Amino acid sequence: MWETWREEMRTWEQSRWRQWYEEHEQRSRAKDEWWRREAEEQRRRLAEKLRPSEDSKQDSEQHMELYRQDALEHPSEAQRAHEQQESIRRQEVSAYPTLPLRHHADLHHLDRRSQQQEPVTVGFGPAGDALVVWEHGGEGAVQVSHHAPDGTPGTITPVPPQPHRSEVQPLPDGQILLASARCRRDEDDDNAAVYDDTGRLVRTAHVGDAIQHLLSTASGEVWTSYFDEGVFAWSGLSTHGLVRFGTDLTPQWRYPQKRQPDLPVIDDCYALNVTGETAWAYAYDAFHLVSAEGQHAHDHGQVPFRGANALLVDGDRAALIGGYPAERHVITPLHITPEGLRLAGPPRRLTMPDGQPLPRARYTGRGPELHVAVGATWYRLDLDDITPP
Repeated sequence: MWETWREEMRTWEQSRWRQWYEEHEQRSRAKDEWWRREAEEQRRRLAEKLRPSEDSKQDSEQHMELYRQDALEHPSEAQRAHEQQESIRRQEVSAYPTLPLRHHADLHHLDRRSQQQEPVTVGFGPAGDALVVWEHGGEGAVQVSHHAPDGTPGTITPVPPQPHRSEVQPLPDGQILLASARCRRDEDDDNAAVYDDTGRLVRTAHVGDAIQHLLSTASGEVWTSYFDEGVFAWSGLSTHGLVRFGTDLTPQWRYPQKRQPDLPVIDDCYALNVTGETAWAYAYDAFHLVSAEGQHAHDHGQVPFRGANALLVDGDRAALIGGYPAERHVITPLHITPEGLRLAGPPRRLTMPDGQPLPRARYTGRGPELHVAVGATWYRLDLDDITPP
């Protein structure tokens, strides 16, 4: 069946692909509505059985027990249908034409004495270079190795023990920014640190809790996006969903928290691409593409695909990488027009260079370039590979 479908897909015109995407979106909306109705019915059943007391802990335990019993008595039809649809969707995606990543470089530890094979984290800068954080000794000390855009290894910067190690970005004059994705939400809890090229601490700053992406610009400014746990906090920088920091790591611009006539709310920033001084964000739950530069943001419209985790942009061309579980390696080419976003061609399935499925990886979009770190190996893909100019 799926081999026949793959052959049929190769003959589809653009209008047929558009029709297929629209049908897929209709199925997704119908599934969401089903989930919503089931959830409302479950809340009604639980409210009828709940007996509130003056003890909040006891009420919480009672609610959890009622929820458990309800799940046993009323199995979710929506969940069963969802699992069936996911199985079918995985087989559909497996029939897509493939597009392999290109092996770019091996990010080996530059210190020959080190036996470490896996980096702590990898970050890709505005010039297409890579910074790699390695454990070094004990007590939290690390080394940061720099790799040129062509993959050539360069300097090593030793950094003293500190907890900020989930995000790394290059800054001007050889400085390095390290940050932790999680922290307390008060602004006294610094979760970012800047070091010079000798490893001397320059400054620390609070850059918000629940960091989803952190990307620097050539000028030294930093764009940071956040996932839902930060956005739905009571207060703090992360409640904005997207923030631009100046070269001294003080907030210079915050995405509007409240719904605007011409901008969607960011509940969770699924994908972020920073090119030049412009940030491009793909935001849940409206799934719109938004660009921001300086003090202004612009909504380019709803994207005809849900759940991507990486974004490529170049002029009026764009592509989404990834999706929800059954679609996590799908490539969706897009065309940015004044009237909104349009599909720019058939989907593809991203693979390793040998055609094998991708393992767990870190994706970073920089303009038209996709950087993928799988352990200590650097792979790349360009928008020209997806949609020729």
